Amino acid sequence: MDTPKIAPVQICTSAVRVIERPALAVQIVPLVGPLVGGLLFPVLMGGIMLGCDAMRRGEALTVAHLFAGFNQNAAQLILVGALYLAGYIGIMIIVFVPMLGFGGLALFTGTATPEQMQSFGLVMVLAGLIALVLLVMLGPDLLRR
Repeated sequence: MDTPKIAPVQICTSAVRVIERPALAVQIVPLVGPLVGGLLFPVLMGGIMLGCDAMRRGEALTVAHLFAGFNQNAAQLILVGALYLAGYIGIMIIVFVPMLGFGGLALFTGTATPEQMQSFGLVMVLAGLIALVLLVMLGPDLLRR
């Protein structure tokens, strides 16, 4: 007997339904939630991938698949999450330190002059352009890997 063909859209929709509520519950916890969520996201996605493989074989996707990533390569997946968080924090520092120096602090406290607001806007535009240039330059190389 042939296994039924399952559309990729159905697999993605089912996976999102399974991961949606637990991920939101973790993110609600102040300060610790986003950190734990970032560390565990690759592990949970590994479980979703195992669940998608089970669906490809004709089995049902269950909540147990979400946590199956803890049984296989959990340490390596948590390391991927830690590297992701470190990169994210590094990018946030690179973006926010210049913003604060160019009037961002005054803008956030409500004491900004028009000149400070103008320089802050200029920094935001330049940061967006730099990000766009990096995306165009590095994007194809990242997609090939």
